[in-house]
Amino acid sequence: MFGLAITRRLAALLGSLALATVLALTSPATASARPVSAQEAAADFTAALNAVDAFWRGHWSQFSNTAYSPPRIVGLYDSNTKRLTCGTEVLGQNAWYCPSGDYLAFDATFMRTFYSYGDAFIYLASAHEFAHAIQNRLGQYNKQNMELQADCLAGAALAGAQRDGLIVAEKGDQQELYNTLKALGDASYTRGANHGSGNDRVAHYNLGVQNGVGRCLKL
Repeated sequence: MFGLAITRRLAALLGSLALATVLALTSPATASARPVSAQEAAADFTAALNAVDAFWRGHWSQFSNTAYSPPRIVGLYDSNTKRLTCGTEVLGQNAWYCPSGDYLAFDATFMRTFYSYGDAFIYLASAHEFAHAIQNRLGQYNKQNMELQADCLAGAALAGAQRDGLIVAEKGDQQELYNTLKALGDASYTRGANHGSGNDRVAHYNLGVQNGVGRCLKL
């Protein structure tokens, strides 16, 4: 239920120590994360989306004078069997926010691929795509660096959700998040909608954790 404390494993952040150390790791771990079952992943996926929504709902008035409304959640889908479109684009194997339809969708194959990095990935993907919906509501969706801004907003939302008691941290979450962000890096963010290098993504996620939503919106 939205707004209630969620005590499942977190994707994320810090305790009461210096925020700057949240993902201050030097290299991906060589050991694989504990396998995540389909049932466990589905529960974490629901918990992650609920927690992120609850964070934005609870803090929306700090950033906008409009009424808060969440995006529609399509949830998991199979791009091999279901033709999901956003405008004229057919959505493939990835996690998506569709601005024209104002919905979030997550291809099951894509999500399963990155489950191997641990359950923290589920929270990261949920917070990142939700961040795109927030950008759209605040008129910042078409920024050149919108992907790195979304990483920043994801870090801010997950850190804020932890402070609000919506999610709790678990040993190993920092390493899982670091590994995932490094693995999902691509080309420099100066090229349109690219997500940035792994180091770019870690740095912007940390920026949100350390400084909150307001700093992300100044990017």
